[in-house]
Amino acid sequence: MLTDKEIQALFIRYPDGVNKEIFRKICHLSPRVAQYLLESGLVPCVIRPQRTHRYSIMTADMVAFLRDRERHPQKYGLPAERNHTSLRKHRRSSDRPSSAKLATITDISYAEACRNAVSNCPDLLSIAQTIAVIGYSSKRILRWYHEKKLTCVNIRGKVLIPRLALYEFMLTESFKRIRVKSERQWELIKDAIPQNE
Repeated sequence: MLTDKEIQALFIRYPDGVNKEIFRKICHLSPRVAQYLLESGLVPCVIRPQRTHRYSIMTADMVAFLRDRERHPQKYGLPAERNHTSLRKHRRSSDRPSSAKLATITDISYAEACRNAVSNCPDLLSIAQTIAVIGYSSKRILRWYHEKKLTCVNIRGKVLIPRLALYEFMLTESFKRIRVKSERQWELIKDAIPQNE
């Protein structure tokens, strides 16, 4: 349990916050778990577009996480699907729609599925919110941004994705033709299959 003295020492040593590496070391986390907590939004942070030192965590948010983890440790574990990478990567083909069902998807039904996926999103999505919609990592999202495939805006050092830009990106051939699709993208494809099929 964190003492008041330890908390005070953290604020004195890191008045401007910490990066991901310092965060994970103080909190005794593996790189994978730390990245999941930051990308999922469980620990608030700013994700910047540069390739290094992308994550910035306020010291107050880190302390709040440490305190809450003491009370609710189960809240901060890796989800089962992220904890078994090999199972996710080599999922049986029976979990995927058949070729016949995929053939029933029209541009209209796919566009409607994409529209439904973003319908409850704010006008500007954080990286974590974008991950929740399409299921790809912050690294890949930022790569699409750098490649000018996905339109993003930079507000006070924080990368945000306009909802309309995300919707339009999901309709592009480059997104639809991703070879190894995320589970979220497969869910989107399943939603696009007409209900009478």
